[in-house]
Amino acid sequence: MERSIVRIPVYIAFGFAVFLVALVLTFPDQRLKEIATVQIEKQLDGKYDVAIQDLDLWWLSGVQLKNVRISERITDTSVVETTPEGPKDAKTAAPGGAPEKPPFVINIPRVAAGFSPLLSVVNFAPTVDFLVDLGGGDIKGNFVQSSKARALNIDINQIDLAKTPILEQYLGVPFRGDLGGEIELELHPRQPQVIGGDIRLKGRTLTVDKTELHTDKLGPMAFIDVPETDFGKLDAHMTITQEDDKSTSKMVFDEFRFYDGKDVRGEIWGHLNLGRSSAQSVAKLEMRFQFDNNYIRSNDLSSVLNMQWFRDGKNQDWFGFLLWGRLNSPRFKGAPAAAAGPTASAEADDKPADDAPAAKK
Repeated sequence: MERSIVRIPVYIAFGFAVFLVALVLTFPDQRLKEIATVQIEKQLDGKYDVAIQDLDLWWLSGVQLKNVRISERITDTSVVETTPEGPKDAKTAAPGGAPEKPPFVINIPRVAAGFSPLLSVVNFAPTVDFLVDLGGGDIKGNFVQSSKARALNIDINQIDLAKTPILEQYLGVPFRGDLGGEIELELHPRQPQVIGGDIRLKGRTLTVDKTELHTDKLGPMAFIDVPETDFGKLDAHMTITQEDDKSTSKMVFDEFRFYDGKDVRGEIWGHLNLGRSSAQSVAKLEMRFQFDNNYIRSNDLSSVLNMQWFRDGKNQDWFGFLLWGRLNSPRFKGAPAAAAGPTASAEADDKPADDAPAAKK
């Protein structure tokens, strides 16, 4: 201990140990949990209630939230009874005899974020690392904030969808299979606008389990039987570029197809003109789907395939569709040229130019 080469490291180690003990003993977890709850609810425009079971340190420079529950606020609490596990499936009679839609609820096992000194030096800008544990896997990445640009980088590890309840809670149907990918987004330094990016997703053995889907998109609350469906593999690649006037950005679907499934095959192409929110974004998308004959017979889908959308869009054994307009009120129709594939549809003249009325002859 008389030698400085020994004494100095010992003092540093002792001081660091005291700092850690003091930090753990005095860490204001309850107060930070209250602040985090209020801030998350504020970011969700006050439309959702947030409950955090626990808050703790994460790698010294950050915090982690455990068992985060986000539930839609409802005004009439007599309609849907909620439990600690979530809302009960409500088929309670509403005015007019229609069942009420249960409130939207998601549960996230763990969310963590913290300042990254090393990446901040590398990027020459403040950088925050984050991690979202979904149960069946995790999403991790970082956010870079500078005066000239902002960047969001996301790495989707191979997620086991069967062990990821958040996807079923969000979409309303249970999925199985594996999903992975990478997302790189460039954001405007001052405005809520994506100005560039690259999105790549890969899914394997994707299957929807048999379930009953609750939806109010078809008028009064409806209960639709969804059969077990094998989609096979998913390959998706979307790129985002800024328009020439730099006022808007466009997301182009370079590739989005699911294949090798025994029940359904399909692909989507086209683009989205991105607005400041998803509702303000404008779509010009084409898609086509093919159903296996055994799948149609075993699930008695003949009545569904006889709907006008499917009849108008049939071309041999494929069904094609067009989706265009603002995403908050999109327009949809069957399109046989889309059923023939991207090359054939590009040569056809059945795309709607705009929502403007057609000129009189």
